[in-house]
Amino acid sequence: MGEEWWESFFDEVWLEGGFGPAGDWLILQNSEPDYLTGRMVSRWLWVSSRGERHEREIDHRIYAPHELVNMGKRHGLEMVDAHGDCSGSPVSRDYIHMYLTFRRT
Repeated sequence: MGEEWWESFFDEVWLEGGFGPAGDWLILQNSEPDYLTGRMVSRWLWVSSRGERHEREIDHRIYAPHELVNMGKRHGLEMVDAHGDCSGSPVSRDYIHMYLTFRRT
């Protein structure tokens, strides 16, 4: 989406109060994975209905499931459950999130 689209969005919807009373925030997030380096750069933009803007960029490491399990083991934890989403689906390539449950050994 280009800059013109966003300007139109803010003019027509956001600034005219389409999201609720003053003080509400619109949060936009874009993540770009770099699988060759194992890094993820996430860019966040918060915009209030009053026009306040806050931006953050976070560069963090992407961990493979086996790396997380091995980290847990090194710290005395045993993995007891793994899911690909909050509903309990199995971990797979179809999900970008992973929920691991550990317990102390």
